[in-house]
Amino acid sequence: MIRAWMGDNNTTDWVRGCRFVQWQKNTSRHRIIGRTPYTVLFSSEPKLGLGSQVIPRELLQKLASEDDLLQLCATEPV
Repeated sequence: MIRAWMGDNNTTDWVRGCRFVQWQKNTSRHRIIGRTPYTVLFSSEPKLGLGSQVIPRELLQKLASEDDLLQLCATEPV
């Protein structure tokens, strides 16, 4: 899988690709147990996107571009 990721992304940085490959394996349905390894371990579906972060909804609704998100991250305290 790592070779496929490296080929798809035209890179030799396999270390960076490991996290994407690991996420793919952990969130893919297992044919025998019928669930994903992530779901078995954490008893919930994986959360993706900005909605799973601790950002108030009113700020999320104002974001229109990646630049808006970068500006928000630069101004909001962590």
